[in-house]
Amino acid sequence: MAYSLTLFLAFFTSLIITVLILPRLSNIALKIGLLDFPGQRKMHTNPRPLVGGLGMMMALSVTCLLFVPFSNLRGFYSGIAMLAIVGFLDDFRELNHRWKFVAQIVASIFMIYFSNTVVLTFGDVFAIGPIYINSTLAIPLTVFFTVGVINAINMIDGLDGLAGGISLIAFIAFAVLAYLNEQTELVLLSVALAGAVLGFLKYNWPPSRLFMGDAGSLALGFSLVFLSISISQKENSLVPPVAPLLVLSVPIVDTITIMIKRLLRGRSPFKADKYHLHHITMKYGYRKKTTVRIILLISSMFAAISIIGVTLEIPDYRLFLIFLAYFALYFTTSFFIKNLLILRLRFIRKRRRAGRNMWRFLVMLMKLMETLKALKRTKRYNVVLPFSYTRTKGEETFTGSVINIGTCGFAARLKELIFLKEKVDVVICLQEEEKEEKFSVTVEVAWLYREVDGYLYGFKFVSMDKSQARVLRNYLESLEKRHKKGG
Repeated sequence: MAYSLTLFLAFFTSLIITVLILPRLSNIALKIGLLDFPGQRKMHTNPRPLVGGLGMMMALSVTCLLFVPFSNLRGFYSGIAMLAIVGFLDDFRELNHRWKFVAQIVASIFMIYFSNTVVLTFGDVFAIGPIYINSTLAIPLTVFFTVGVINAINMIDGLDGLAGGISLIAFIAFAVLAYLNEQTELVLLSVALAGAVLGFLKYNWPPSRLFMGDAGSLALGFSLVFLSISISQKENSLVPPVAPLLVLSVPIVDTITIMIKRLLRGRSPFKADKYHLHHITMKYGYRKKTTVRIILLISSMFAAISIIGVTLEIPDYRLFLIFLAYFALYFTTSFFIKNLLILRLRFIRKRRRAGRNMWRFLVMLMKLMETLKALKRTKRYNVVLPFSYTRTKGEETFTGSVINIGTCGFAARLKELIFLKEKVDVVICLQEEEKEEKFSVTVEVAWLYREVDGYLYGFKFVSMDKSQARVLRNYLESLEKRHKKGG
């Protein structure tokens, strides 16, 4: 019970501090110019404060001092502090990228020597037994993996909420994996980091109000790789190394693919371009927020597979096959993205063309149904009656001749053009043998046909009160009597 309460307090302390401190840091950033300005490769159009990383690290510091044991975490604290400071300086004055690499290497060394966090095994990824790493290679490989993951998080930070969302999913997954591995201090650390990132996402979820900056991406990347190694490299660990690999598969595969493609084009692997996963997804026509949701869904799926794999004790090589399948699919399709986009555009055009044709067909069908409705077989009587009409939007009066009439409407010839569905007020002179009565009513054009010297219209009655209906009924009854006498 006490441990559960500690987890709860660690999460919400980190969350609340981040939520409260970021608006204040944003005001300071606006005054000192700590902003990310729009540019050619940038997705935003207005400057954004680069304080998300600083706010998260401040919240994490307070939370760790209160709830997370200090044992075996000295390397982590020293490394993340240095990267947060270097990231802040880069956000503020844009350091040379070499200095950032040096800082990442030094942070890796702090982690290795002060926290004893080293990659010693890859697990049984090839179904031939666990693969152990020579002690001579362990340290440089650990540095390589650490720098790689840090830059993977940094490089995928291209849309509002993307790097933060991936990090949040990963920290939650690592909290679960650490719990399964009985590493209570790492569970607390993961929960504290998750709370800080969630507080940051309140202001970074699209449309964002601030960014994490390099201070945030470097620190989060370092935290993720530290948790990955600490959980999977524990002695007699229940969590194989492939489990964290799956959790971080989206940024890792994206970074490896991008760097290989840049080298194949003869360019520097560190030169920025617009071929990341989020750029490709947006080229397919998805909006920014939808793109972020799609990528986070993929990341969540791999995190779930990782946890399920550990829980059900699925062999390492099978989990590794899932990672390889995703890597092969993404790497292969990335070379055909241009052709895929062309095919997609052709498909969209054909679908739109088919949609337009279908719409035309439906319109014609509706017109036909309307005509049939107007001409439905209520009995009509051939007449020659003068009538006049006034358009409801004007006062000009025109005249014409009614050629047949029934209970639903009448047909008439006119020289003027009236549009379909247009409503007009008409006055028909209902002529009988001994008297003539004017019948006023509002009608609507149901159909029309162009003739040589004018137009033939079908009008339907749209509003008649009881007295009008009685006048029309009496007139039609008299026509019926006359018709019978004549027949």
